[in-house]
Amino acid sequence: MRLAGAHSSMSDLTVTTQQTRIAELVARGKSNKEIAAALGCSPRTVGNMLALLYARLGIRRRAELAVLMVARDRQGGLAVAGKTERERD
Repeated sequence: MRLAGAHSSMSDLTVTTQQTRIAELVARGKSNKEIAAALGCSPRTVGNMLALLYARLGIRRRAELAVLMVARDRQGGLAVAGKTERERD
């Protein structure tokens, strides 16, 4: 399945650690309110971060983000602040 306008490879994208965590929680089906509670921020902050992330990834919906997160896991992770997630851990 190819998402219109979405990046085909996650390895060339750099996102923040917080954006990655939000994306992981979205992929697990969490609401903005649940994500905000887990991260200690407001639901509005989560919404703003998602809007930025959607724009960066070229997507429009939560479901597309979940698909990209699965692809990320298969490809070895997103680049986070200059390192892949696996290098960061």
